[in-house]
Amino acid sequence: MLVATARVSSVISSSLHSAPMARTQPVLMRYLPDGDAMPPFYLPPAADSDPAVAKPRPLSTADDDRWRLQSAALASLAGIPPSPGTNGDVTAVAQAADAALTVTSRPLHAGFDASEPLDYSFRHGVASGDPLHDSVILWTKLSSTRNESIAVTFEISLSPGGRDTSQPAAPPVGLGPVILSGVVVTGPEADFTIKVDVVGLAPRTTYFYRFSVTVPTDLEEWDQNDAGSHAPGHGDGSLFMTITSPTGMTTTLPAPDDTSVAEVRLGVVSCSNLPFGFFHAYARLALRSDLDAIVHLGDYIYEYRNGEYGDGTDIGRVPLPDHELRSLVDYRVRHAQYKEDPDLQALHQVKPWIVVWDDHEFVDNVAGGEEHEWKIGERMPGAMQAYFEYLPIREPMTRTGTRRFVLGADNDADFAEVEGSTMQEPNSSLDDGETGGAPDRPPSPYPSIHPPIYRSFAFGTLLDLIMLDTRIHGREESGPADAAREAAAGRSLLGARQERWLQKRLDASAARGAAWRVLGNQVVFAPLDRWGLRLNADAWDGYPANRRRVLEHVRDRGLQDVVVLTG
Repeated sequence: MLVATARVSSVISSSLHSAPMARTQPVLMRYLPDGDAMPPFYLPPAADSDPAVAKPRPLSTADDDRWRLQSAALASLAGIPPSPGTNGDVTAVAQAADAALTVTSRPLHAGFDASEPLDYSFRHGVASGDPLHDSVILWTKLSSTRNESIAVTFEISLSPGGRDTSQPAAPPVGLGPVILSGVVVTGPEADFTIKVDVVGLAPRTTYFYRFSVTVPTDLEEWDQNDAGSHAPGHGDGSLFMTITSPTGMTTTLPAPDDTSVAEVRLGVVSCSNLPFGFFHAYARLALRSDLDAIVHLGDYIYEYRNGEYGDGTDIGRVPLPDHELRSLVDYRVRHAQYKEDPDLQALHQVKPWIVVWDDHEFVDNVAGGEEHEWKIGERMPGAMQAYFEYLPIREPMTRTGTRRFVLGADNDADFAEVEGSTMQEPNSSLDDGETGGAPDRPPSPYPSIHPPIYRSFAFGTLLDLIMLDTRIHGREESGPADAAREAAAGRSLLGARQERWLQKRLDASAARGAAWRVLGNQVVFAPLDRWGLRLNADAWDGYPANRRRVLEHVRDRGLQDVVVLTG
């Protein structure tokens, strides 16, 4: 383990395997606290909230018509019709929604309980990721036996309600006073995953969050009877209950110009293969209170059937579905299975993650030449969609055109689909000068689904973490060692556009006075050979011209203190 100081970039490395011991994307919204206006479905915190047993908040207490319209929308989502004779009057619908969301006889359901056959649960935990100095992505998945859209509430606080001291990591439980809440909608089109991009947060601050759904206490009766006669507010006493997720904890980064940052500690992980063994490293990292973030350098899941690369039969870790992944459903099931691992959940719950993909999120040796193209063309769209649904990563606008809502902004025009990717510079206005056209990449049967995910993160003036995509974005064909192919002067692992971006990112890091530049990438950068033979042509050894260009840029610009992390 390397200890971080103002002169040494900190890294904690762990192996994850141990011996057996139309647009179908997640809803992604952006919210700002303390704004002058509210985005759709914004809910204010209740003044009388009890941190131990939070209650659903009434939606019609505000004087503004906006509240009644929001209540009407929520009522519609809950299947609550207007009162008879109102001809759709939004006030009457809002009153019904008020009753639905405020009349309850149960405290918050504290997560998934296998003994309780609920129609809804949060058994995949919570996660956060891509932290910046003023924003962070929050994630969860709602498990539902009902194949229909549903509104999910998120809440954020500066303190937890308490700590679960029965667990080794003493994770947070409940919430203190809520400073921001909102509602997003998810459903089967996104496999019931939810991602929220919360903006306007304070730098270097710890936040606590959770998700919840409010549903009828008797869904079967609700379905079988006339909704109008059973809607709350019609005198029959129907009750609703609120089901909550575990409470998550996350931390924003220091401001880029913060000169007081003297230490950064990162947990670095990769290659998490479920049937190989248990994820003890995740559990150990979850116990560490001194880590600033978790960096996952690829192979978050593996696509193999059981026994092909690890056999989980004897340890209860047979991958699902038990065949090589091919379809969107396959990749979703595998991601969901990983998210049920208790050690993975524990680490996601308490630390923000910064992730990149490698090949096994898709298929082994994804740029492996013509013999792989049929596999890739079949699998890549579903694999990539599932990745963005299940990982707490900020999504490229060019892939989804996902709308984001910001308080005080013109949400009809402010976030229209744009050329380029927000991923390339999430916390800097640096422009790579390439404002038009697709990113450079070799000819491919699937060019339209290559969203760039290379991006950088500033930890004050101490460190810039520069995350690269050495697998998908611009990699030319890899495979067995081929001296003639590898000797080509223009051969590229990064692609021309990403390479230009990296050079400018390194220069900007030095210009702003950052002490360290840390490159996070998927494959070994240093030369590895024996008896004059390259051991791994799939790594940078197979792309010596590209490696030479990176090293020459570092040398020619006089850049100091550059570190490469490899997955």
